[in-house]
Amino acid sequence: MTDKAEDEGKRHVETPLKLGAKPSRERLRQFARLGLNTSIWLSGAFLPMGVSAAPILYSSQSAFLADLGGATPTTYNFEVGSGFPAAGGTIGVVGGVNFSAQTEIYPTPPSGTQAMTGAGGTFTTATVDFQNLATRPNAVGMFGLDLTQFGPEVIRVSATFTSGATSSFDIRLAPSAPDFTPTFLGFIDRNDTVRSLSMFGTEVAGPPPSRAWLIDDLVQAYVPPALLAPEQVVAVRTGSNGVSWTSKYDLSFANGQVKVGVDIQLVDMNGNPLAAPPMLPAPRLNNSDGCGLLLTCIWEKGIEGIWSNRFNVVDQNLTYPLLFDVNFVSSGQDFNTKVNPATPCSSRMSAWCLDNPGGWGNEYQDEVAAHEFGHMLGLYDEYFGGTVDPTVPVSSLCTSGGQAFCNSLMADFGPTLDRYYESILANLELGLGRNLSLAFAGQPPYPADPPRFDLAQGEDPPGQVSQPATLILVLAGVLAGLGYRVRVRRRPGSTP
Repeated sequence: MTDKAEDEGKRHVETPLKLGAKPSRERLRQFARLGLNTSIWLSGAFLPMGVSAAPILYSSQSAFLADLGGATPTTYNFEVGSGFPAAGGTIGVVGGVNFSAQTEIYPTPPSGTQAMTGAGGTFTTATVDFQNLATRPNAVGMFGLDLTQFGPEVIRVSATFTSGATSSFDIRLAPSAPDFTPTFLGFIDRNDTVRSLSMFGTEVAGPPPSRAWLIDDLVQAYVPPALLAPEQVVAVRTGSNGVSWTSKYDLSFANGQVKVGVDIQLVDMNGNPLAAPPMLPAPRLNNSDGCGLLLTCIWEKGIEGIWSNRFNVVDQNLTYPLLFDVNFVSSGQDFNTKVNPATPCSSRMSAWCLDNPGGWGNEYQDEVAAHEFGHMLGLYDEYFGGTVDPTVPVSSLCTSGGQAFCNSLMADFGPTLDRYYESILANLELGLGRNLSLAFAGQPPYPADPPRFDLAQGEDPPGQVSQPATLILVLAGVLAGLGYRVRVRRRPGSTP
């Protein structure tokens, strides 16, 4: 198979995906994050003492703050004036964060402030609990002070992440540094968030014994995911009827939005570019979209209106709209789509009807285009007799309106459903390296035309039967067992 992704791609990742199934996305996630148990000490450099951890570590506060990427940090400076109690008092809950340690004044620390410590004669472990914050941090920084330097001593900071992973770091003064010299420790983990911290003073090889220790200027922030430049997602689908086709779309994250883009070139039935934009041959009953007879406008507004803003991508408590962008282009297309002037006309992914698609009337031009666009994203039909997922029970397929898959775009022109977006979400997780979820956005379905249970009478298969039927049925069984092959490639020069 030759396509633009193979010609232009510079990077690709192959991974099995099963469309619309959360277990497959969970299988992807298990590789994204492993249990962490790493110990690091700070003396001008980070020296790993275990398995490599996902967090990025910092010994420079300025570098740490710069990498917050505009996120607003909350600083707990442990001064009485900021709400912390006087010396010897238990800190408690400040700013929604629970501190289990105490505050003490030590001789002439550089900042002149009180600080969190395990002091009070017991040097017990202190904990910081971010559990109840609306958005837990994935960036934490602090200054540590080793109070006596006998041992040598360290402050051991252990982080428990929301995923259940743990990671440990040691803050230790350089050997020649005087007492009360603050040493900065910071870490940012874009793959997870921090549930809690525990801190205690010990020897480098400890514990035991417990030692006097102190930290100050604890900082926590939530860093949004890095931008994802447009990646082209290419997948091969094979239905239970032996029909195969290639899906393709661009996926990006920028400006707080997740965008799925498809470029389509319209051609005539001989594959030649159209000399003029396609127009409806007869007036429409409803021109509320303002498109008049211009089919490119009807199709684009229909696809984008039906697919966009139905679901949001949720990352912690941050919400990003999931938008779809269709462009009819003269070059650089993802698909060549024929415009069929015949009457009657059956629609399919690679050939859209100029007039009266499927015999349903031109009021359904937008729904028909949105349905065929679903195939471009890799979705199967969900009605009996269509090109359906070989793993789906036949009893779920829509026939008369009472089955599980009825009232959905890929069955009878109902609304888009969350399962249609799961494959997109899984690929976004791979690109960003984060666990994400979907949330219904609350927008009403677009448009309001009623479902049509006779969809199978007016749509042809999305692709072509490229192999003998007996062989393709065998391959379909293999694909059902192994999952789908999905390739993600960067498109040079693409913009969000």
